Amino acid sequence: MAVVGPEVLKAVDADTPPSGLVYDVSTKATNGWLALVDRTQRNITTFTQDDVDRRRVVFVHNGSREPHDAIYLKAGIPRLLCHAVVSCAIIACNSCT
Repeated sequence: MAVVGPEVLKAVDADTPPSGLVYDVSTKATNGWLALVDRTQRNITTFTQDDVDRRRVVFVHNGSREPHDAIYLKAGIPRLLCHAVVSCAIIACNSCT
């Protein structure tokens, strides 16, 4: 599991607070899913920049051997969306905490 924080995903609009900047998953990952940190078994398809800023979004790897994945997102305010791609590199770790 890896946190999706603002250092890897950031959308900014001067007129919109982070809670109003919405990400919609347009293509899901093949080897895992996005979830909220307190509900990792539940796949999410929508979250906000505020969720990212507060480190509430995580990528949960499904355990496959494939080391790379991609998630396609639409990001912005609901009436005006742009496209963003989030690429993930999966690194095996035998003693991660």
